[in-house]
Amino acid sequence: MRTFTRPLTALAGSAIALAVAITAVAPAATAAAATPPTAAPRLVTTSPAPVVGGYVPSNNVVTAASRLGKIKSDATLPASVDLRADAPPVGNQGRVGSCVAWSIGYSIMGYYADVDGGTGAPYAPLYLYLRAVKSAPGPSTGLVPEHALNEAQKYGVDTQSDYFQGTVDYRVRPTAAEIANAVNYKISGWKTLWSGVGNQGAVGQLAIERALAAGDPVAIGMPVFLDFQLLKGSATYNTLTGSNLGLHMVAAYGYDSEGLWIRNSWSTSWGANGDAKLSWAFVRKLVNAAFTVNGITTAPNPVVPAPTVVSLSATTGSTVGGDTVTIAGTGLDRATSVKFGNTSATFTTTKYDGATRLVATVPAGLAGTVGVTVTTPSGASTVSSTTKFKYVAPRPTVTALSASSSVIFGGSTVTLTGTALTGTKSVKVGSATAKFTVTSDTSLTFVVPKTSRAGTGRVVVTTAGGSSLPSGSDVFTHVNPPAPVVTALSVKSGKATLVTPTVVTGTDLFGATAVTVDGKRVSFTTLSGTQLRVLVPKHAVGTANIQVTTPGGSSVTGQTSTFSWVA
Repeated sequence: MRTFTRPLTALAGSAIALAVAITAVAPAATAAAATPPTAAPRLVTTSPAPVVGGYVPSNNVVTAASRLGKIKSDATLPASVDLRADAPPVGNQGRVGSCVAWSIGYSIMGYYADVDGGTGAPYAPLYLYLRAVKSAPGPSTGLVPEHALNEAQKYGVDTQSDYFQGTVDYRVRPTAAEIANAVNYKISGWKTLWSGVGNQGAVGQLAIERALAAGDPVAIGMPVFLDFQLLKGSATYNTLTGSNLGLHMVAAYGYDSEGLWIRNSWSTSWGANGDAKLSWAFVRKLVNAAFTVNGITTAPNPVVPAPTVVSLSATTGSTVGGDTVTIAGTGLDRATSVKFGNTSATFTTTKYDGATRLVATVPAGLAGTVGVTVTTPSGASTVSSTTKFKYVAPRPTVTALSASSSVIFGGSTVTLTGTALTGTKSVKVGSATAKFTVTSDTSLTFVVPKTSRAGTGRVVVTTAGGSSLPSGSDVFTHVNPPAPVVTALSVKSGKATLVTPTVVTGTDLFGATAVTVDGKRVSFTTLSGTQLRVLVPKHAVGTANIQVTTPGGSSVTGQTSTFSWVA
């Protein structure tokens, strides 16, 4: 193990020894290993007002004077100190009362990892919070700093890359594997500058200045007023009275003659990109706890666990591939390959509430179920019920029709263009089934079926992958034909006492529903779309019209449709 410690005695000119016994605080109980869910819903990570109340003072009251004595000043201290260049970036605790864990486990431990070369950073603040919290975690449940410090010293803090729960999903407790990994990353010790009481005055200010001058950030507990909660900009904050909304902890990284520079865990939208300066008057009167960490102890060559896959954002997809699946798990930032079964997938790495996620493009595959595995230099993840992916035949689509309408009699041939048409089982136009021929995976032809009435419907293709969904390009309309026209009669007259056959010639005669002679229905036979054979009945001597009716209407009577009866 490598131990990195920055003792206060390194400060030149300091004659004050701070090795004072600290009342012991019981370490957090070891959390039982939790079974991760297949897919945890996303929690809200931002809110109009940040969470306060996450710092809970212990019953252990310590004053700054009991640590430093009655020294009022120290001429050896530099006029200003700023350690923020080595501090981790500003984070966001979201809707969790985890400010203590962010200040100690993420910020200060991360600082020591940077300045002294420790491994594993960034460390997971939510892990430390869930391991040290004593009641149900969440927005309204805070953390005692001594509990967090003891947990970090005895059991360690998991790395953020290994902690698949991210930074805000407090419903999923640390797993056994995460607890085992955390022992590689511990704090080597810690000190209480003061605890459980405010109004520390100049001695409290001096204690913080000495720690920062020695290169040690300080975790401070403080009350929150409304204007602090809504703070914007870098002006020195100096509100000393107001309605206390709750207690909060931040990490202090520097000072000057005006006050104390702090780094918060409310995102960069708060304060001056996440930082703020507290006036010395505020610190001397209202800060009611201050802690330092001696350093960190990390494994020089920690055994990095093999990755695990905890959940997939989608567990089914098309055999043609191309869909994207987000993979949640541990150790994913070291991923070298992702496979669906034995087929490699392309992937990218992204962050989701502090946790690493892999976004994989599903490769083409055969219908059936395969395991999704991730490989890193430490090994490959194992396949479980939560890492199975089912390939299914793709749903067909309709993207174009060569014709979008036909007369109700059907019979015309239409070319349909789409996708995943291989293996088509049926084609329907409205409610009518059509005969079809598949010509390729992207094309088929069908014969328009006849229908009894005009109307509009969808062309629906069905395969093993399902039925095509509405696309706007699949609309087909059945229309009535034009009204028939009679242009000639093969026989235009006959004897009044006989039945006379005649052939009616014209246009749009197909689908004739009735033929009348002098208004009375007569027998007819359809010969083609342009000819009907009609039996003209006996009739009194005279003339009358032959009229044809189809779904498109009735023919107009005239000279070309007149028939004469003679004696």
